[in-house]
Amino acid sequence: MRNVTYAINLTLDGCCDHTKFNPPDDDEVLEHYTHLLRDFDLLVYGRKTYQLMVPYWPDIAKSQFETKADIEFAQTFVSRKKVVFHDRWPALKMKMRELFVRTFATKYLN
Repeated sequence: MRNVTYAINLTLDGCCDHTKFNPPDDDEVLEHYTHLLRDFDLLVYGRKTYQLMVPYWPDIAKSQFETKADIEFAQTFVSRKKVVFHDRWPALKMKMRELFVRTFATKYLN
């Protein structure tokens, strides 16, 4: 059985939109997330979060003009398998979504 890790970036005031929050330019924080990502086999994103990550990080991985911490995070991000879910499932009931996610997790995380 594999572990499932849930992570969300959230400020103390409850903001989780990184376009409205500019974190400090701290390589130590980025290195922490790089180490976390290295332990993951599969990244699961919602459509909007995925669109915030791509093409930004893949472009950083290709450019090599950012800090070492940025480039290492970008390369680690790009190297991981990704699955993107979206909110356009109006016909599916919550139970069907839960069943799908459980089946998906069993297939890819065992």
